[in-house]
Amino acid sequence: MRKIAFLILTSLFLITSCSSFMTVRKVDNNVLYSSEGPELLVWVAPDIKYIGNSSNSDLHKSTTGNDLIETADGYIFGEKGTDSVLEKGVIIDFCRLDKGYYLPERFNKEGALISDIKKLNSQYYEHVVCIGGRVIRRDFEKFLMETGAMFPNLCIVDAYARRIGPADKKVIYIYYFEKIDMEKSEISKDAWFNMTRQTMRDQEKMEIDTFLKRSEQSIKFISGD
Repeated sequence: MRKIAFLILTSLFLITSCSSFMTVRKVDNNVLYSSEGPELLVWVAPDIKYIGNSSNSDLHKSTTGNDLIETADGYIFGEKGTDSVLEKGVIIDFCRLDKGYYLPERFNKEGALISDIKKLNSQYYEHVVCIGGRVIRRDFEKFLMETGAMFPNLCIVDAYARRIGPADKKVIYIYYFEKIDMEKSEISKDAWFNMTRQTMRDQEKMEIDTFLKRSEQSIKFISGD
Protein backbone atom coordinates (compact mmCIF):
# COMPACT_ATOMS: atom_id res chain seq x y z
CA MET A 1 0.00 0.00 0.00
CA ARG A 2 2.80 2.42 0.92
CA LYS A 3 4.54 1.53 -2.34
CA ILE A 4 1.41 2.40 -4.37
CA ALA A 5 0.95 5.69 -2.48
CA PHE A 6 4.61 6.53 -3.11
CA LEU A 7 4.21 5.83 -6.85
CA ILE A 8 1.10 8.03 -7.03
CA LEU A 9 2.87 10.89 -5.25
CA THR A 10 5.91 10.49 -7.50
CA SER A 11 3.72 10.53 -10.62
CA LEU A 12 1.91 13.66 -9.44
CA PHE A 13 5.25 15.35 -8.75
CA LEU A 14 6.54 14.48 -12.23
CA ILE A 15 3.35 15.72 -13.91
CA THR A 16 3.48 18.98 -11.96
CA SER A 17 7.17 19.43 -12.68
CA CYS A 18 6.76 18.74 -16.41
CA SER A 19 3.75 21.06 -16.73
CA SER A 20 5.74 23.88 -15.16
CA PHE A 21 8.11 23.70 -18.13
CA MET A 22 5.33 23.52 -20.74
CA THR A 23 3.59 26.53 -22.23
CA VAL A 24 -0.17 26.22 -21.86
CA ARG A 25 -2.48 28.44 -23.90
CA LYS A 26 -6.23 28.13 -24.26
CA VAL A 27 -9.38 30.14 -24.90
CA ASP A 28 -12.45 29.75 -22.71
CA ASN A 29 -15.54 32.00 -22.93
CA ASN A 30 -13.59 34.41 -25.18
CA VAL A 31 -10.83 34.76 -22.59
CA LEU A 32 -7.30 33.82 -23.69
CA TYR A 33 -4.99 32.35 -21.07
CA SER A 34 -1.23 32.00 -21.60
CA SER A 35 0.97 30.44 -18.93
CA GLU A 36 4.21 31.84 -20.35
CA GLY A 37 5.80 34.06 -22.97
CA PRO A 38 4.16 36.16 -21.50
CA GLU A 39 1.82 34.96 -18.78
CA LEU A 40 -1.47 36.75 -19.27
CA LEU A 41 -5.24 36.62 -19.25
CA VAL A 42 -6.98 38.66 -21.98
CA TRP A 43 -10.73 39.22 -22.41
CA VAL A 44 -12.09 39.77 -25.92
CA ALA A 45 -15.57 41.25 -26.46
CA PRO A 46 -18.16 38.45 -26.94
CA ASP A 47 -19.35 39.77 -30.32
CA ILE A 48 -15.83 39.10 -31.64
CA LYS A 49 -16.06 35.33 -31.36
CA TYR A 50 -13.08 33.00 -31.05
CA ILE A 51 -12.37 31.38 -34.43
CA GLY A 52 -9.34 29.25 -33.69
CA ASN A 53 -5.60 28.82 -33.30
CA SER A 54 -2.97 28.73 -36.04
CA SER A 55 0.64 27.72 -35.35
CA ASN A 56 3.48 27.88 -37.81
CA SER A 57 7.28 27.71 -38.09
CA ASP A 58 9.20 29.73 -40.68
CA LEU A 59 12.84 29.46 -41.73
CA HIS A 60 14.47 32.87 -42.18
CA LYS A 61 17.47 32.54 -44.46
CA SER A 62 20.58 34.60 -43.74
CA THR A 63 23.46 35.51 -46.07
CA THR A 64 25.83 34.93 -43.16
CA GLY A 65 24.65 31.35 -42.69
CA ASN A 66 22.95 32.12 -39.36
CA ASP A 67 19.51 30.89 -40.41
CA LEU A 68 16.73 31.42 -37.87
CA ILE A 69 13.55 29.50 -37.20
CA GLU A 70 10.61 31.56 -35.97
CA THR A 71 7.72 29.72 -34.35
CA ALA A 72 4.40 31.54 -34.11
CA ASP A 73 1.31 30.60 -32.11
CA GLY A 74 -1.65 32.82 -33.01
CA TYR A 75 -5.23 33.10 -31.74
CA ILE A 76 -7.89 34.66 -33.96
CA PHE A 77 -11.22 36.22 -32.96
CA GLY A 78 -13.60 37.76 -35.46
CA GLU A 79 -17.07 38.91 -36.40
CA LYS A 80 -18.14 37.70 -39.84
CA GLY A 81 -20.19 39.81 -42.21
CA THR A 82 -22.83 38.46 -44.57
CA ASP A 83 -20.15 37.87 -47.21
CA SER A 84 -17.96 35.89 -44.72
CA VAL A 85 -15.42 38.74 -44.66
CA LEU A 86 -14.45 39.70 -41.11
CA GLU A 87 -16.03 43.02 -40.15
CA LYS A 88 -13.67 43.28 -37.20
CA GLY A 89 -11.32 41.04 -35.31
CA VAL A 90 -8.59 40.48 -32.75
CA ILE A 91 -5.35 38.58 -33.26
CA ILE A 92 -2.99 37.68 -30.43
CA ASP A 93 0.23 36.19 -31.77
CA PHE A 94 3.03 34.69 -29.67
CA CYS A 95 6.34 34.38 -31.56
CA ARG A 96 9.78 33.08 -30.62
CA LEU A 97 13.15 32.51 -32.24
CA ASP A 98 15.29 29.40 -31.85
CA LYS A 99 18.39 31.63 -31.66
CA GLY A 100 19.34 35.26 -32.02
CA TYR A 101 16.96 37.98 -30.82
CA TYR A 102 14.22 40.33 -31.94
CA LEU A 103 15.18 43.91 -32.73
CA PRO A 104 13.47 46.64 -30.64
CA GLU A 105 11.25 48.05 -33.40
CA ARG A 106 8.74 45.41 -34.51
CA PHE A 107 6.65 47.60 -36.83
CA ASN A 108 7.39 49.56 -39.94
CA LYS A 109 6.59 53.12 -38.88
CA GLU A 110 6.47 54.47 -42.42
CA GLY A 111 2.91 55.44 -43.24
CA ALA A 112 1.65 54.85 -39.67
CA LEU A 113 -1.07 57.27 -38.60
CA ILE A 114 0.01 56.93 -34.98
CA SER A 115 3.35 55.64 -33.70
CA ASP A 116 4.10 55.71 -29.99
CA ILE A 117 4.61 53.67 -26.81
CA LYS A 118 1.58 52.61 -24.77
CA LYS A 119 1.26 51.12 -21.32
CA LEU A 120 -0.97 48.06 -21.08
CA ASN A 121 -1.41 46.28 -17.76
CA SER A 122 1.84 47.72 -16.29
CA GLN A 123 3.93 46.84 -19.40
CA TYR A 124 5.05 49.12 -22.21
CA TYR A 125 4.19 48.17 -25.80
CA GLU A 126 5.27 49.51 -29.16
CA HIS A 127 2.08 50.86 -30.72
CA VAL A 128 1.01 51.82 -34.24
CA VAL A 129 -2.25 52.61 -36.00
CA CYS A 130 -2.21 52.08 -39.73
CA ILE A 131 -4.32 51.49 -42.82
CA GLY A 132 -3.56 48.28 -44.65
CA GLY A 133 -4.73 45.27 -46.53
CA ARG A 134 -2.57 42.61 -44.90
CA VAL A 135 -1.47 42.69 -41.27
CA ILE A 136 -1.43 38.97 -40.59
CA ARG A 137 0.74 35.99 -41.46
CA ARG A 138 -0.10 34.19 -44.70
CA ASP A 139 -0.88 30.97 -42.83
CA PHE A 140 -3.55 32.92 -40.92
CA GLU A 141 -5.25 33.78 -44.20
CA LYS A 142 -5.19 30.13 -45.25
CA PHE A 143 -6.50 29.10 -41.84
CA LEU A 144 -9.34 31.65 -42.05
CA MET A 145 -10.37 30.39 -45.48
CA GLU A 146 -10.53 26.85 -44.10
CA THR A 147 -12.98 28.08 -41.44
CA GLY A 148 -15.12 29.84 -44.05
CA ALA A 149 -13.94 33.35 -43.23
CA MET A 150 -11.83 35.89 -45.08
CA PHE A 151 -9.63 38.78 -44.05
CA PRO A 152 -10.79 42.20 -45.36
CA ASN A 153 -8.95 43.71 -48.33
CA LEU A 154 -8.78 47.10 -46.62
CA CYS A 155 -8.82 47.70 -42.89
CA ILE A 156 -7.69 49.99 -40.11
CA VAL A 157 -5.44 48.35 -37.54
CA ASP A 158 -4.57 49.10 -33.92
CA ALA A 159 -1.36 47.10 -33.29
CA TYR A 160 0.82 46.43 -30.25
CA ALA A 161 4.10 44.55 -29.80
CA ARG A 162 6.39 43.76 -26.87
CA ARG A 163 9.57 41.73 -26.60
CA ILE A 164 9.57 39.15 -23.81
CA GLY A 165 12.38 37.94 -21.56
CA PRO A 166 15.99 39.03 -20.98
CA ALA A 167 17.25 37.49 -24.24
CA ASP A 168 14.52 39.10 -26.40
CA LYS A 169 13.84 35.76 -28.11
CA LYS A 170 10.08 36.13 -27.74
CA VAL A 171 7.57 38.75 -28.80
CA ILE A 172 3.83 39.15 -28.47
CA TYR A 173 1.71 40.95 -31.08
CA ILE A 174 -1.83 42.15 -30.41
CA TYR A 175 -4.00 43.42 -33.26
CA TYR A 176 -7.47 44.90 -33.31
CA PHE A 177 -8.75 45.59 -36.81
CA GLU A 178 -11.90 46.76 -38.56
CA LYS A 179 -12.91 46.43 -42.17
CA ILE A 180 -13.17 49.75 -43.97
CA ASP A 181 -16.55 49.70 -45.70
CA MET A 182 -16.32 52.17 -48.55
CA GLU A 183 -20.11 52.22 -48.96
CA LYS A 184 -20.53 53.54 -45.40
CA SER A 185 -17.33 55.52 -44.93
CA GLU A 186 -17.51 59.29 -45.26
CA ILE A 187 -13.84 59.23 -46.22
CA SER A 188 -12.98 58.41 -49.83
CA LYS A 189 -10.89 55.39 -50.82
CA ASP A 190 -8.09 57.61 -52.10
CA ALA A 191 -8.10 59.58 -48.85
CA TRP A 192 -7.78 56.37 -46.80
CA PHE A 193 -4.89 55.10 -48.92
CA ASN A 194 -3.04 58.43 -48.94
CA MET A 195 -3.72 59.37 -45.32
CA THR A 196 -0.70 60.32 -43.20
CA ARG A 197 -0.21 61.89 -39.79
CA GLN A 198 0.65 65.16 -41.48
CA THR A 199 -2.35 65.25 -43.84
CA MET A 200 -5.12 64.01 -41.54
CA ARG A 201 -8.07 66.40 -41.39
CA ASP A 202 -10.26 66.96 -38.32
CA GLN A 203 -12.95 64.58 -39.57
CA GLU A 204 -10.35 61.85 -40.16
CA LYS A 205 -8.80 62.40 -36.71
CA MET A 206 -12.26 62.02 -35.16
CA GLU A 207 -12.78 58.72 -37.04
CA ILE A 208 -9.43 57.43 -35.77
CA ASP A 209 -10.22 58.48 -32.18
CA THR A 210 -13.60 56.72 -32.33
CA PHE A 211 -11.94 53.61 -33.75
CA LEU A 212 -9.40 53.58 -30.89
CA LYS A 213 -12.19 53.79 -28.33
CA ARG A 214 -13.84 50.74 -29.90
CA SER A 215 -10.49 48.96 -29.79
CA GLU A 216 -10.10 49.71 -26.06
CA GLN A 217 -13.60 48.36 -25.41
CA SER A 218 -12.91 45.16 -27.35
CA ILE A 219 -9.76 43.97 -25.53
CA LYS A 220 -9.19 43.99 -21.76
CA PHE A 221 -6.18 42.68 -19.83
CA ILE A 222 -7.47 40.80 -16.78
CA SER A 223 -3.96 39.96 -15.55
CA GLY A 224 -0.48 39.34 -16.87
CA ASP A 225 3.23 40.03 -16.60
